[in-house]
Amino acid sequence: MKNKNKLLIIYFLLLAIGIYSLFSAYYVEEFKGEIYLKVFKTSTMLLIYIVPAILLGIILAKKYDGSMKLLFFSIIAGALITTSISVYVNEAIENGFSFFMSEDTFYDWQDALASPYAEEILKMATAVLCMLILNSKKRIDFLLSGFGVGLGFQIMEDIGYIIPEDSTFDEVSMIMDNSIDRIKGALGSHMIYSAVFMMGLYYYSRGKKLKGLLLMLVVMVNHFMWNMPLATTLIDIIAIVMVVIIFIIEIVKINRESNLPKNL
Repeated sequence: MKNKNKLLIIYFLLLAIGIYSLFSAYYVEEFKGEIYLKVFKTSTMLLIYIVPAILLGIILAKKYDGSMKLLFFSIIAGALITTSISVYVNEAIENGFSFFMSEDTFYDWQDALASPYAEEILKMATAVLCMLILNSKKRIDFLLSGFGVGLGFQIMEDIGYIIPEDSTFDEVSMIMDNSIDRIKGALGSHMIYSAVFMMGLYYYSRGKKLKGLLLMLVVMVNHFMWNMPLATTLIDIIAIVMVVIIFIIEIVKINRESNLPKNL
């Protein structure tokens, strides 16, 4: 009980820090109210994937006796904890790489060099924290915690991309375009990445270390492919399809496991 209380304190402390950090990052002093209103209205377009994703998580939790509380705990944590911390970790890693590359090369490759490793490991750590707090240990809970953290992270990252950097006409006119781009990339991104990554952790924790590490590696390579400057539409499609197929396979395995007769 004492350990759980300590973890809860850490959880809510990180939430508070995350709220402050994200508010500071997303606030632009020169913006007028109508720009924020436009950002808010446009952000509602993200519900196109948010609502179905949450419904999918609820269905999986109910069907396979997973923790509904864990799902929503993870979504909140992914949105407020992982997103805020990842900003600083990504920046630190990028600064390290910048010493070894020309400015142009670094600018082209910075997202691919930092995000696939920093973000996936941070999301995993956040998901594990949520599981420890709620004492969740089932196979489905590994998938739900990863899915929830990834979804929360995806939502806040998308909002960050939608908000223009300044109040110039060109930036404001891109709000709608940015929203559409984020929706198109949502299917095969963070919520699926994290769910598969956590299944890798599940296998690793159950003694299938090679299988677990391979799943984690697949996610990071997939994330790298998505972010690299050489990516084409075909590469993006392959990256999305690959990770979605693995996600579906893991759900099928969970379904088979749930249909096995219980030992009396």
